[in-house]
Amino acid sequence: MSFQAVTPFINYGDIQAATSWLTEKLGFGDVRFYREEDGSIGYADIYAGATRMLLTAAEPEPGNGQGSLFIVHVDDVDALYESVKANGVEADPPRDTDYGPRTFGVTDPWGYSWYFWQGDTLPE
Repeated sequence: MSFQAVTPFINYGDIQAATSWLTEKLGFGDVRFYREEDGSIGYADIYAGATRMLLTAAEPEPGNGQGSLFIVHVDDVDALYESVKANGVEADPPRDTDYGPRTFGVTDPWGYSWYFWQGDTLPE
């Protein structure tokens, strides 16, 4: 047995607003919406590179997802930081960590933390 992938399933409530923010502000890629029988959007796929995430129309509940953060591996953290800042997102400047990667983070309007890493963690 081997693991193939992990796909996060994230409650956003307003999927159209969330996918717009993630694509326009952070540069995430393709989005596909899935509609319910009544025509409303039930969930969506969104991609960051080859990684698929599912966003649901369920409203986030207090405490649900607290302590969660998403790490997105990128090839040029400084260029992404400049792009994110140009898109009006508040972010601390990239920094080199003592555990390996160069990183910066943002918090989206729904309270989810997104960290962007360049490089790997150092072995112990």
